[in-house]
Amino acid sequence: MEGKSLHPNVEQFREFVNRHPKVKHELRNNKKVMQDYYEKWLLLGEEDPFWESFSETKTEKSAEKDTGKKEWMSQFVQMVDQVNWNNINGHIHQLNGALGNLQNLVQQFQEMKQKSQGPKSNSFPFIKD
Repeated sequence: MEGKSLHPNVEQFREFVNRHPKVKHELRNNKKVMQDYYEKWLLLGEEDPFWESFSETKTEKSAEKDTGKKEWMSQFVQMVDQVNWNNINGHIHQLNGALGNLQNLVQQFQEMKQKSQGPKSNSFPFIKD
């Protein structure tokens, strides 16, 4: 069919089928003949309630998203189950000790700095006349 353009009604029906995945599924499984659907589409129009059963509803799309979320959560729970919490607790304890040592070291340096500066003297001595 190269070089020939399709009739505008056929193009519109093609777009309609693309928007209604269940019609496409029926056609691919040869449960119905495309001519039957095309004739119904011409006679009934796109807005007829007959086509509602063939469109993918929002609830189906949200159900697919929910399934994806459930799979993700399942994988996450499996990962959490595989974690060795005793090792993590040990690492946290070691980190806490290291932070304590660092805090002591900083405190010692601050004390040494204060001792080396000596007592603060008045920078601007006032002389009495």
